[in-house]
Amino acid sequence: MSAPTLKTDTVSDFSNECAAIRSWLFDEAFPFWAEAGVDTVHGGFYERLSLDGAPDLQCSRRLRVTARQIYAFSEADNLGWDGPGADIAWQGYEFLTQRGWAEGGGFIQ
Repeated sequence: MSAPTLKTDTVSDFSNECAAIRSWLFDEAFPFWAEAGVDTVHGGFYERLSLDGAPDLQCSRRLRVTARQIYAFSEADNLGWDGPGADIAWQGYEFLTQRGWAEGGGFIQ
C-alpha cells in the first residue's frame, strides 16, 4: 500500500488530489485495515502490524487504538465505503464497552 503523492497548483488540481486520496482510502487503506487490523479472535484491533501486514501478537494493546479504529471505520461508512465499516466499528464498540471498562468505573488505560 502506497500513499498518494500530492502536487497542487490550482483548485482543479486540488479537486483531483482529493479524488485521488478518496480512491486510495476506499480502494487500499480501508480494505487493508479491515482485513489485517481487526482481531476476529479476541475482539478489538491489533496494536501494530509488521511491514508485511502481519499483526504483532507480542505487543501490548491500548484502548486508544480501539477508539481510533471505531472512529475510522464509522467515518468510512459515513463516507460511503461499501465495505463492512459499520460492522467493524460496532465490533470495536462492543469490545471497548464490554472488555475495556474497569470495575471501579471508567475505561482501563
